[in-house]
Amino acid sequence: MSKTVKKKATKTKEIVTAAPVEIAYKAFTKDFAGYGGFKFEVGKEYEAQGEIKACGNGFHTCENPFDTLDYHPLVDSDGNTSRFGIAEVSGDCHVEGNKKAHRRIKVTAEIGLAGFLKAGIDFLFQQSEHKTIIEKIKDVATGADVEASSGYNAKQASSGDNAQQASSGDNAKQASSGNYAKQASSGYNAQQEITGDFGVLSSVHARGKFKAKAGTLVSLVFFDKDEKTPIKFVTGKVGENGLNPDTWYDLDAKGEFREVV
Repeated sequence: MSKTVKKKATKTKEIVTAAPVEIAYKAFTKDFAGYGGFKFEVGKEYEAQGEIKACGNGFHTCENPFDTLDYHPLVDSDGNTSRFGIAEVSGDCHVEGNKKAHRRIKVTAEIGLAGFLKAGIDFLFQQSEHKTIIEKIKDVATGADVEASSGYNAKQASSGDNAQQASSGDNAKQASSGNYAKQASSGYNAQQEITGDFGVLSSVHARGKFKAKAGTLVSLVFFDKDEKTPIKFVTGKVGENGLNPDTWYDLDAKGEFREVV
């Protein structure tokens, strides 16, 4: 399976020196190596020598977790899912486009794919309206076929591998039978179903529900009673912690997964 990593056009170039400690996100290979092959360890601090320059020298991270997919495919050509971490970065910094090169880095934790998904949508929630969130989620597609809809009552279906679907309309229904499917919806009452393996799905509005195969990573947002104020992300993996395969689930009044009967 071939994956093409999409890179955004560079819009800004800026040198910042003696930057304070910042929190950023980084993607890694299955061996926990960066884009250039340097292997990292959680909890260990590294320092680069010489002039710091993006794509030239330094440790690279992104402020937006989803931007890391511009430089690492979500799934590589051998079927390995990228790994993700949260890092503390400091020292000289060179900014180019959506990435930064830093003098020093310390990977404080590996967050896993579910944690990456939660962090990315958290970041977008802080900046965007729901429709823009879905458009940005769609933008991180790494070479897969993409379907998108912003209308009410949208219905989307895909049978190919690596399908990516996004909908911002209410009452959307999305279904995919291919492996490695990724689905996202921001409308009320979204129903999402993945029947293939290695899927990822997320709903960022109230009353979302899903059904998927074992191994699928899922994320729903729990809202207050007014269904306008997001309280927390609820994430899980189908086949673990009581989430049964091929079963519809939504969230109960306490923000916990429940079987839809």
